[in-house]
Amino acid sequence: MLRAQSGLSLLELVLGLGLSSLLLLSSSTLFVHQQQLLSQQIKRTQLLIASHHLATYLRSEVRRAGYAQSYGIEIQGAKISLGYKDEAGEYRRVSIWRDALQYKLKYCAGSHGSELPLLDTCSDTINFSMLNDKLLSMRDFEVTKASDDGSLLRIDYAIALKGESPRANAIYVASRNMQVDGDASQ
Repeated sequence: MLRAQSGLSLLELVLGLGLSSLLLLSSSTLFVHQQQLLSQQIKRTQLLIASHHLATYLRSEVRRAGYAQSYGIEIQGAKISLGYKDEAGEYRRVSIWRDALQYKLKYCAGSHGSELPLLDTCSDTINFSMLNDKLLSMRDFEVTKASDDGSLLRIDYAIALKGESPRANAIYVASRNMQVDGDASQ
């Protein structure tokens, strides 16, 4: 009597293992590549979110500047200082500047019962970085007056992911509370 053989020959087993190894290797390579792409997209999204939050914050602070305060905005190089009276009746002062040595955007704020000079804002308060320093670097921050009367500001800034080229942005904003001294026709 002849018995039917069951099982695989050695050649079939080696070919099956080889093909499954190639399939496993290609799918794991594809998975790793997709993870890298996802990581890059997350970083780019964080850059866009940080840039949007920064622009929104700068716009809101500049628009409040000057409310019930004699001097609302002081620009000194790569530093802007803003002041206004907040909802609690305190005089709020905010300073924002670029720390060129560390590629950080620094921020400090304080409130006081009476109006104090804007440029002295950081003399008695702790300053903080406004961005995630492990992921982002501030490559440029410049505030200029965009109109002759100083009522409109242009804020240029460039944020970059660590190790990548910066993305330049510009916003124009004016304080709702700024009063222009003098008459333009004079």
